[in-house]
Amino acid sequence: MYHFKHRVCEFHSKAPVVIVSGVSKRFCQQCSRFHELSEFDDVKRSCRKRLAGHNERRRKALRLQLMKNHCRKSGESKSSKKLQQTDLSI
Repeated sequence: MYHFKHRVCEFHSKAPVVIVSGVSKRFCQQCSRFHELSEFDDVKRSCRKRLAGHNERRRKALRLQLMKNHCRKSGESKSSKKLQQTDLSI
């Protein structure tokens, strides 16, 4: 169904090089389009532009998760310090 929807056969979607109108191209798994080989890194199947966007989203999610974990840890350490101070004053 995927190949029919994107108008490309399985063989050409997985081929490292396809000649389209006399130009060497490769099918991008992210864009579902053929791009010139210069838009890919080595043998990768996703163009640099889409990979950059994908990596940026991953980095953003990681930063948010790290911030969330940091806030939890600082909140725990503050509450444990308060408990220790309370114990000392008794």
